[in-house]
Amino acid sequence: MAHRVHVHVSVGGYVATWIALLALTTLTLLLSFVHLGPFSTPIALVIAAGKALLVALFFMHLVEQRAANWLALLAGVLLLGVFVALAAADPATRPTTDEPIRPPAAGSARPLS
Repeated sequence: MAHRVHVHVSVGGYVATWIALLALTTLTLLLSFVHLGPFSTPIALVIAAGKALLVALFFMHLVEQRAANWLALLAGVLLLGVFVALAAADPATRPTTDEPIRPPAAGSARPLS
């Protein structure tokens, strides 16, 4: 079996990652003042995903790990994607009406038989 050489992130790598995280956070703050319409949320999510990826790769040392840990990360990301897709699809399946929903009047309920 081949011996795998472990790659360790240097202090400069951590500093560069920290600066990138600061830059992405500043970008998020600046974009919050710009009206982007329906693109605001997707752009914010892409920036947040980039920050999460940097944290996972460098501060959680995923860049130094074996493929099994990458597979676990991929499974988690896919599961999160399924949850987000289901949550986004939920409002699309609801009926729309202009009338408020009112409870039935007292005594108007029909028996179940």
